[in-house]
Amino acid sequence: MPIFDDATFWQAIGYVLGAALATLAVALTTRYAARWLKEAWWTLRVYVPQVTAQVDEPTDPLLAYLGRRLDAVWPAFEQHAAVFLPVFLRALAEGLDRALGATAPETKEGLGGEAVR
Repeated sequence: MPIFDDATFWQAIGYVLGAALATLAVALTTRYAARWLKEAWWTLRVYVPQVTAQVDEPTDPLLAYLGRRLDAVWPAFEQHAAVFLPVFLRALAEGLDRALGATAPETKEGLGGEAVR
């Protein structure tokens, strides 16, 4: 049959199959990405107080380490990050609460055994 010998026919078939596979990949990625974002939000929201306690002082280990590494380009990093990060993390969590239309998760026990909200 002459239609199967035509290269244009096979190009069209290739385009259709490629578009179908791409659409399927995007649909599956979108479906799972929404669930992963909600799980990431929940994790962030539950541990916000615990994380902010780790970055609220310029002498905290993480800020001190990053300050040593960034000293050449940002000499006062520890002081700036100790002011910025706790506020930023709380605002991020509250923004995600509003965007997802959800309330904050219940209290959960933290890594050190203390209860966090």
